[in-house]
Amino acid sequence: MAFSTNNLSDAGAGYAFDSVFGKMGVMEGETYYNPINGIDKRVEMGKTYMGAIQKAPSIGHTTGGTVTAYGLMPSFFDPSIVDRTARATPLVRLLPRRAVRGRAYVYNAVTAKAVPVNGTAGSGFKGDDAALSEDVPTRTAVSTVMKFAYVVGRVTGPALSSGEGFINLLAEDIRVSTESMNEILENEIVNGAVATNALGFDGLRASITTNTTANAGAAITLDQIRTDFNTVFEANGQVDLVVTDG
Repeated sequence: MAFSTNNLSDAGAGYAFDSVFGKMGVMEGETYYNPINGIDKRVEMGKTYMGAIQKAPSIGHTTGGTVTAYGLMPSFFDPSIVDRTARATPLVRLLPRRAVRGRAYVYNAVTAKAVPVNGTAGSGFKGDDAALSEDVPTRTAVSTVMKFAYVVGRVTGPALSSGEGFINLLAEDIRVSTESMNEILENEIVNGAVATNALGFDGLRASITTNTTANAGAAITLDQIRTDFNTVFEANGQVDLVVTDG
């Protein structure tokens, strides 16, 4: 990693660390200030460091957010990345994934059972040696076209070389791209609508068109939740996941 006009090696970085924090009695990775947990070693560090200084060096300073090139005490970047854009995607992590061969997912579904009137079909209560006829449920093949979501990243070879030993740029780009993909899927699972974007898929709001209850934006009560659970049960559904906003 280049600082100013020189290349700083790992040994040089270690020497610089020991020249500053080492003289303060602070080990690498040690937390010396955390007001929440009542940790503050700055006064002791200052006393220890001042006692070790024989002559004050000339150090660089920051102006307008830019680190100056000159200085006997170089600045070092924290290799960890603080992502200020990260959003939680709990729904994506809860839903199952299935690999599909081809451009459509086709499955068989039973859409209706042959519900007999007593004594007129094969099922139901009948007398001894009664005439029996078969009950044929309604089956159909359901096809869902595959949709494609993309997040494109790019890291050049020189960028990989310059970041070696400091930040793994390829891994960082993959991490951010993966989070972006999860955020796309999270939104589509809830808000997706083919009527609005034919390249996407219908999410929960567009898919659920029957047995719905409108609340006009008012607060949801516990009684309403119980009623909705009962509505789902009577429509042959089993509630195992409830999705809400924040």
